[in-house]
Amino acid sequence: MLAAPALRRMLSTIGDLPPGDATAPTDPTFDANLSTGVRNYQARHGLGIDGLLGKATFAALRTPPRARDPADHAHPRALALALPV
Repeated sequence: MLAAPALRRMLSTIGDLPPGDATAPTDPTFDANLSTGVRNYQARHGLGIDGLLGKATFAALRTPPRARDPADHAHPRALALALPV
């Protein structure tokens, strides 16, 4: 699975973390802000919204932007980052 700090950095980069998330980028805690960021990502990508990093969400996070549905590129920063395979 993906470590909380890496997930936090990614969601921050693509704009899915709540505004004003002051949590240190190296914090290993999967807290309420990180769960909200995952919910935001899930909503933008048409995934089941539960705030958890399940199989479908993890797979979507690992899909390179160029391989995603063009509708996923609606977010202005969506092309900024893809997780390494």
